[in-house]
Amino acid sequence: MAETKTEHRRLAPHETLEIHEMLASKTNGLVNLKRTYPTIQDPQLRQLYLQCIRATEQQIQELVALLQQRAVPVF
Repeated sequence: MAETKTEHRRLAPHETLEIHEMLASKTNGLVNLKRTYPTIQDPQLRQLYLQCIRATEQQIQELVALLQQRAVPVF
């Protein structure tokens, strides 16, 4: 049966693992960005850091949502 737009196939176990690894990497990067942000004096660089923080937070939310919707259930 063909996949419809409302149906989502389950992620393969290796895909789930890769997403977990990306999520860990993004989370570590976000921690580092947030730790460094208060020490930055240059306004332009602070703005770039803030944009990176917001983008990374959004990416983390998207990865979590993907895992919640399509990960292979563990029994």
